[in-house]
Amino acid sequence: MSEGLQVLYRFEERGGDRVGDVSGAAEPTDLKITDPSGARWQPGGLAVTSSTMLASGQPPARLIRSIKRSGAITIEAWITPADTTQSGPARIITLSNGIGARNFTLGQAADQFEVRLRTTKSSGNGEPSLTSAKGSVVAAPMHVAYTCDAAGNAVIYLNGQASSKQKVAGDFSNWDDKFHLAIGNELSGDRQWTGTLHLAAVYDRALSVDDVRRNHAAGGAVNDDKLASMAVAAAWRNSDRRDLVALYRFDEGSGDTIRDSSESGEPLDLKIDKPNVTNWVNGGLTVYGSASIATPKPAKRLTDAIKKSQALTVEAWVTPANTTQDGPARIVTLSNGSSNRNFTLGQDKDRYEARLRAARTDNNGLPSQASPSGSAQTGLTHLAYTKEPDGQTRLYVNGEEQASANVGDNLAKWDGNYRLLIANETSGDRPWVGTYHLVAIYNRSLTPDEIKAKGAGMSRYELADHPARGGLLTHGSVLTIGGDEASMVSRGLFVLHDLLYSRVGHPPPCVDTTPVPTKQGLSMRGLAEVRLADSSCVGCHARFEPLAFGLEKFDGIGAYHEIDEHGNELREDGEILFPGKREAVKYETSEELMDLLAASDRVRMAITRKLTQFALGRPLVAADMPHLERIHSTAQERGGTYPAVMTAIVTSDLVRMTRTENR
Repeated sequence: MSEGLQVLYRFEERGGDRVGDVSGAAEPTDLKITDPSGARWQPGGLAVTSSTMLASGQPPARLIRSIKRSGAITIEAWITPADTTQSGPARIITLSNGIGARNFTLGQAADQFEVRLRTTKSSGNGEPSLTSAKGSVVAAPMHVAYTCDAAGNAVIYLNGQASSKQKVAGDFSNWDDKFHLAIGNELSGDRQWTGTLHLAAVYDRALSVDDVRRNHAAGGAVNDDKLASMAVAAAWRNSDRRDLVALYRFDEGSGDTIRDSSESGEPLDLKIDKPNVTNWVNGGLTVYGSASIATPKPAKRLTDAIKKSQALTVEAWVTPANTTQDGPARIVTLSNGSSNRNFTLGQDKDRYEARLRAARTDNNGLPSQASPSGSAQTGLTHLAYTKEPDGQTRLYVNGEEQASANVGDNLAKWDGNYRLLIANETSGDRPWVGTYHLVAIYNRSLTPDEIKAKGAGMSRYELADHPARGGLLTHGSVLTIGGDEASMVSRGLFVLHDLLYSRVGHPPPCVDTTPVPTKQGLSMRGLAEVRLADSSCVGCHARFEPLAFGLEKFDGIGAYHEIDEHGNELREDGEILFPGKREAVKYETSEELMDLLAASDRVRMAITRKLTQFALGRPLVAADMPHLERIHSTAQERGGTYPAVMTAIVTSDLVRMTRTENR
C-alpha cells in the first residue's frame, strides 16, 4: 500500500546503526540507532533489548507538512512486544520532544496500546488518548494500525480487526515543525520499549478497513515468513519420508483444522479450539495466545507405531515469539496434563527441553534433556529430538547436537490414551506462542547426517565479500540470456544494446550463426578471440564481444567457475569502449567492469530511457527526448536511485500530459 506513504521502515539492513526509510518519497527520513548495544539484528527485524532508540537526525519536515495539509494520518507497525508489563506508555513510534510534548505517539501501556495525537482541541501532549482493549497486547507478532481521517474518526486496529474508536476534535495546524521522529523510546530517553520491530510506516491519509486488512494479510515480512516457507520447503524437497507417522505442513491458509499429510493410516488431524488467537501467515500458523490445538481423540496409531519400533524422531520448524515463555511451553506433546506424558518437546525460556517416558525416566519424562542457555532465539529454528532402539536420545537445534542421554530401550510404559497436541498442554497451562512451519513425527531415529541436512535449510547469502557478485550484471536472469551456454555474443549484445544504448547491424544472410561448442584448449573467450581475429567478423564483433569478457567465469545458468568443463582456465579481464569515446578502458575483474558501467552516465541514461518507455507503454519518439533529458537530470539531482527515477517519470509532462497535436 503506497498511496500517501510518507515513511516506511522494513528493518532489513541486518547490520549497522542505521535504518533506511524505503518509502520512496523525496527527502527520506533515515533513522540512527543511538546505542547499537541495545539492539540486535536478526532475521525478520530488529530486536530492541535495552536502553536505546532509533531517531531521525533532523525534523521530518516533509512528513509533518504532508499530514498537516491532508488533515489525516495512519500509523502502522508490525511488532513483537517482549512482554505485557512495559508502560509509560513505552514508545513504539513517536513524533515528539520529550514526555510532555508531541505531535503523535503510538505506545504500549502494559497489555494495551495507546495513541496520543495532538490537535487544536487536545493538550500539547496529545491527550485525551485512545487505548485498545484491556489484554489486547500479547508477546507475539502483532499488526497495529491507528487511523484518523479528516473528519476526526479515529480507530485502532489489531491484526486487521477494529479494537477501539474515538472522535477526535480539532485539526493538525498546531503541530510543531521542530519535533523529531523516533522509534523504541522517547526523545528524552525515558520511555523505553522492548521487543522486535518488523515494520513501521506513517501515511498522510487514513487507510480504509480493507487497506488495513490487506496490509495485515501481507504480513509485513514478520519473521521472514516467505524465507521460512522457502527454507522448510528446501529442507523437505529431498527428505526421506520413510517411517513417517504424522506430518503437519501448516499450509492450509485458513480454517481451524491442521491436516496430517503423512499418508500413514487414519489421519491425525489437529483442531484449533480458539482460532481467534491464531493467524495463518505465509508459510505457517502463528499462535499468539493460549489455545489448545489437538487431536480430538487419543493418537493411538502413533503411540502403537513408536512402541513397536522402540524408536522415534520428533521434528519441528518453528519461530518462537520470545525467549521468556517457560513450563516448558509445549511445542509438541503426546501427554495428559502437566505430569504425565509419552514425550514432550518444549521451550523453557532461552533453551529447548525434551521429555520422554522410558525405562530410566518417570511418567513425566524426567530427567529431561535440555539445550544450553541461549540456544532458543526468536528466529526460524529447526528442532529435532531422536531416540534409538537402544535408548540413546539426542536433542538437535539447527542441525547441531545440543544434548544427549540414554533413557533405556523400553517404551512399554507408554500410554495409548494420550492425545497429540501443539502449542499447549491438555490442562491448558503450558501455552507456547510463535509460528509453526512444520511438525513431523517418525517411528525411527533420523541419523545425525539427516538431521544436519534438514537443519541447514536455507539462509541468506551475503555477497558483500564476493566482489564478482553483485548488482544487475551478475544476476541470474541476465546471465541466462544466452541459453545454456555462456554466450559472448548474447551477453555482449545485451551490454551494448540494453546498457550502452548502441546498435550493431545484423549478420549477413550468408553467415552461419550456429554456436560453436567449447572444447579442451578452447573456452568461450577463445572462440570469441577466433572471431575477432577474422577480418570478416572483427568489424562488428569487436564492438560487443569484448564487453562480455568479464563474465566468462559465469556459466550459462549463472554459476561461478574458475575452469570450465574441459579444464580451460577462465578469465575476467578485458577492456570496454564506451560509445562516443576514442579509447577503450581496461579492467582486470568483473567487479571493475561493473564499476565502470555503474559510473557511466550513458548507462544511467539507458536505464532511465528503459523505465520511461515501460511506464508509458509505448516506444519513445524523437519528440520525447527533451522530456527524457529533464527526467534524467531531475533523477540524478535527487541521487539517481530507483525511487528518484520513478518519481521523476511520474511527475514529468510525459506522464501527466497528453500531446493534442504534432509540433
